[in-house]
This record gives sequence, structure tokens and C-alpha cells, in this order.
Amino acid sequence: MNVAILLTRAAQANGKKLAVVQGDKRLFYQELNLRAGKIAYALNKLGVNQGDRVALIQHNAPPFLETLFGLFKLGAVAVPINWRLHPREITFILEQSGTKVVVQDQSFPSWISGCHDQLQIEHWIQIGGETQPHFINYEDLLAQTPEPLPDKELEDNSLAWLFYTSGTTGKPKGAMLSHRNLMSMTMNFFADHYVPDETDIAFHAAPLSHGSGLYSLPMVGRGVTNVLHDSIGFKPSLVLEELHHWRVTIIPFLAPTQVKRLVEEAAVNPQDTSHLKAIIWGGAPMYVDDAHKAVKQFGPILTQLYGLGESPMTITALGKKEMVAELQKHPSLLTAGRPRTDVEVKIIDNLDKVVPDGSIGEVIVRGSVVMQGYWDNPDATSETMRNGWLHTGDIGYIDKRGFLFLVDRKNDMIISGGSNIYPREVEEVLLEHPQVAEVSVFGIPDQQWGESVKAAVRPVDLNTPPSSRELIAFCQNRIASYKKPKSVVFVSKIPKNAYGKILRRALQKEFQ
Repeated sequence: MNVAILLTRAAQANGKKLAVVQGDKRLFYQELNLRAGKIAYALNKLGVNQGDRVALIQHNAPPFLETLFGLFKLGAVAVPINWRLHPREITFILEQSGTKVVVQDQSFPSWISGCHDQLQIEHWIQIGGETQPHFINYEDLLAQTPEPLPDKELEDNSLAWLFYTSGTTGKPKGAMLSHRNLMSMTMNFFADHYVPDETDIAFHAAPLSHGSGLYSLPMVGRGVTNVLHDSIGFKPSLVLEELHHWRVTIIPFLAPTQVKRLVEEAAVNPQDTSHLKAIIWGGAPMYVDDAHKAVKQFGPILTQLYGLGESPMTITALGKKEMVAELQKHPSLLTAGRPRTDVEVKIIDNLDKVVPDGSIGEVIVRGSVVMQGYWDNPDATSETMRNGWLHTGDIGYIDKRGFLFLVDRKNDMIISGGSNIYPREVEEVLLEHPQVAEVSVFGIPDQQWGESVKAAVRPVDLNTPPSSRELIAFCQNRIASYKKPKSVVFVSKIPKNAYGKILRRALQKEFQ
């Protein structure tokens, strides 16, 4: 099945309904489907065929969804790239994926021209602005296209999306997601998060190149109006205004840091958000204190997802009612929820043997949502996909109720004096301190213990931070003494990558 059927059917059933809105831009479902079909036809005439890779380097805007669904219709493979990445990272992805055509908006030709000759790209298509040499104008291409291309009939395992990982521990890897993977992800959204309909208004503030783009599929499939944040960067004050103005009912995806910023903004700039029915967050665990504040601000409408690009955002989920019930227990660690409806989850030890309930080990997952492997990277594929299971690299445990608790990333674990210390556990404690705004914990070399625990803290007030001694004592009174930080450094900013994930290794390198 071609996943483009989600748009095709939505256009048939809700053709005159608003599909995409951004500022004063409007696209109805009939128009979105027509333009997606035309871009598919135009790309095909440029030599793009089934299985060819086409990169999308675009800010959140209507052409992103047109291009994405156009590629689905054609059977070509979308390679969405986060525009926040460094040009060197983007160049690597274009080369490694064997991208044939790039569709990008006007912000990028200035830097891309420097590496134009070294890349084996056949065509460059530019959206908006004055078209640069070597580029094809996007709107001209659509205007010259006589008709839309019908949805191509595809096998379920046909590639649809190369989802490139954030590369925090090395070069990005392209997770091969098939049409079956994306349809499975879509159906899981309906089963475990929220079932929207044509009366819903969805809001996309996270990059469409990743989480919000993936979850645009269930939105489009149900004829939802998709409002795109009218800003290149995430602006919490504008988000709240847009939520109020459009009477948004669902936010399909936000990163925990974005939820946290919205809560903080709402405290000083309140807007009516009572029409919201669902907010889904994911991409990283949320600290308990932040989850409490989010539920208090927006009500019992939040659900949490746990998933990877390799199993697109679909491993476990914590529903609205379960979220509230868990928070009422005042846990030291918030659960990631239960396995998704048709997904299997297990915890294994270093010998790949399943461990008992409550024992810590690596999270592995199996199901129709799991990727086919990494593009042109057999070594990484064989390391990650073993015995039919996706090995996530995440460390956690499953309790007797079947709830998964994520402790940390496998590579982030600190081993001090032979004892395993998980940074997130220490971070949760430090965030309970009223003068700590943000924190990252990591290991540094220690001659006596092998590694010792260090904490980088962004205080609420950088001019009057708490003392290191105070924070260390604060931890010692709440967790085992060997887990407490041995040293604390105060910073004005915690470094993050283009996806909002904390860069522990950058801190390790700076402060070891």
C-alpha cells in the first residue's frame, strides 16, 4: 500500500476543507492533493523514479507537505533534512544517501553553492526568492506541469523515508522506513494517542523534517486542518497566540524542551488554551517536575511517546489518564508507558538474554513499525538489528505492570568504582532544587574510581547560583552517596543539537 493514500482519500472526502494554514497561506485538501500530484509528475519528468532519493531542506511551510506526499505518490524516497544542521552535516547526508534531487527553500542557496560542484545532484529546486543559477524555480515547475501523477502502486516494503539519526555519537545514519512502517506508525497513533477527525485543528511547531512531519501522516489521513507555526524558530509566545487564534485541539508532537518552554511562557503570558484536547511529547524523557508543571498548566491532556527514528516514534506510550495517575504517585522517574498495541518490547543483558521484571538492561523492540535497516551501512545494521530485534541502545527496566522505565542511553552510563550510575537519575534529583533551571550529568576520568560524576548546572539566576557544596549535599540526602556529583560547574547554557537533545559529550570534552 502506498502511504500517499492518506492524502488521496482525505482529498476525496474533505476536498474543500482547509488542509494546511500558515499565516496568510491557505491550502485546501483538494489543492494539497493536486499540488502533491503535480510535483510527483514534474519530478518524474526530471528523471526521478521509484526508489530514487530526493532531499527536502525546508523550513516548516506548505511546500514541505506537498513535496513529501508528492514523493510518496511517485514511489521515490524522501530524505527530509533538518535545516538547523551544519552545512557539513547536510552535505554528508546528501552524499551518503545518494540524493538525486534537492528541493529546498530560498534560505539555503547561499551556502549550498559552495559545495554545488562536489555533490552528484542532478537537479536543484528552489522554493521562493530570486532563483539562483543552477536552480529550478518550484512554482514555475508546478505551473508547467499539465497534470497530477496518480498514486503509484507499491509493495508494502518499498522505501518511503530515509530518517537520518541526530548523530550525537557519530555520523548520521539513514533509517530505512517503508510504506508499511509509516502506515503502521499511523495506525498506532490512532490506537494509543488520539483519534482525530475532520473537526480537529492540529498545530505543528517541531520540525516537519522529523517528529512533526511523521505525525502529519495521521493528521492528513483523518482530514485534520494543519496549522504550521509561523516562525522559523520556536517562539513560545507566538505559539500560545496561534493556539488561541486557531483554537487548536491537538499538538501532534513536541520535544520535552518545547513543552517546558511553553509552560514557562504561559506563566507570564497566559492565553486561552482550553480547546486543546491532546498534546503529545517525545524524542527524549521528560523530567518528573516538568511533567507535573505541564499537566498543571494544560490539564490532563498530555500523552508521552517513546520511540526512535528506527521505529518511528512507536515503542511505548503513556496515555492521558495513566500520565495523571503516575504523577499522583510522586515518582522519582516517570515511566515511558506500556508497549504500543502491536509492538513487542523486552529488556536484555549484555549476552542478549531476557532479564526478569525490574532488572535493568537494554531495551529491544520488534514489530511492523521497525525499520528495514540503515541505508548503505551493513555494519551498523547488523549491530543494531540482531535476531529479528531492534537494539535501541537505551537502558531501562519493565516493572510487574508492564510499564517501561528508561534510565539512560547505554553510552551515557557512568561506571564509578565498578558501580553503574545513570545520569538521568542524578539529573532528576538536581532539578528538584529550586535554584536549578537545567542540568546535564556526565562522567569524567578519575584516577581512583575510573570515572566520577560531574554536573553542569544552569542556575535560575546566574549571578547568584547555589554553591557546589550545597548541590552535592542536596543529592546526598536523596540518592546513594556514590551517585552524587563529585563536582559541579555552572554554565549559562546547556548545549543541544539541532533536535533539542543535550550534547553530553560536548560538556565532557569541555570540562573533563
